Amino acid sequence: QRILSLAGHIALDESEKVSAVSMTQNRDLARCARFARLNLNQCLAAAHFPSEEAYCTGKHGVNEIAYCWATYLPEAAK
Repeated sequence: QRILSLAGHIALDESEKVSAVSMTQNRDLARCARFARLNLNQCLAAAHFPSEEAYCTGKHGVNEIAYCWATYLPEAAK
């Protein structure tokens, strides 16, 4: 999450940095990302084959994070 925040700060103009700070301090977004990471770690711990690892990465590492961003970032950008 910190890496994504840093990358976002680098990519933003000065005028957009105020809204970026509110996005990175959004507790709901942080909680959602933590749960996605927890789900990913639990899924990977139970995986035995590369196909299961790919499933875990897609489901929790990509889809859940995308859900978090789609749900909480528009609200934080207001």
